Amino acid sequence: MRISLACLTALIVIAAALSAQAHEGETLFNRVYLEAQAEREVKNDEIVVLLVSRHQGKSPQEIAGRVNADMDWAIKQAKAYPEIRTATESYTTSPLYDKGVIQGWEARQELRLTGTAIARVTELTGALQERLQVSAMEFQPTRALREATTDELVEEALQSFLRRAELVGRHMDGKEYRIVELHVSTQGPVGPVIRSGRAMMMKAETAPAVEAGTSTVQVTVSGNVQFY
Repeated sequence: MRISLACLTALIVIAAALSAQAHEGETLFNRVYLEAQAEREVKNDEIVVLLVSRHQGKSPQEIAGRVNADMDWAIKQAKAYPEIRTATESYTTSPLYDKGVIQGWEARQELRLTGTAIARVTELTGALQERLQVSAMEFQPTRALREATTDELVEEALQSFLRRAELVGRHMDGKEYRIVELHVSTQGPVGPVIRSGRAMMMKAETAPAVEAGTSTVQVTVSGNVQFY
């Protein structure tokens, strides 16, 4: 009886392995990888500006105090623009070397301005250049616009993927198909970014001239389709 059970167990294991191999072979039969994309140009209705306070000196404490004073001043100026979001970022203090010996220190901190009232953001940017420098300026769609556009593009890309599957099926032995694997990926927005450091220094009363432009949002649907 023990021998019979052992043999029966072995037969079950072999049968299961053969079944798995057969199923795997069936899955790979008439299997085609397809990809479809949908993209759209959307208006950049938001601007992000990075301004930096940078000072050098002999004492880390001294230059840190000067940077902090700049930031306190800038935040007070920004309070006159409640529609603009402000945030301080990236505070660093670094030694300055000469022939391997520390000769001084540099401290810097960034202030980020974000808003949809582009004219107001550029106006504030011009005012803050009395004591800060513009290090980067970026235009982008707002999060709400990005998400709404992405949802629409997912629908378009999926429809395009299904049409492509039907087109390929006309030239396959099997006319029916099933989706074995599906991936949806998004990219964007890809829009203009201006980074110029000291090159963007202007007179304090001058706001930079800008053009928001558009960004590209893209959705890709890819996967494997089996025809049978």
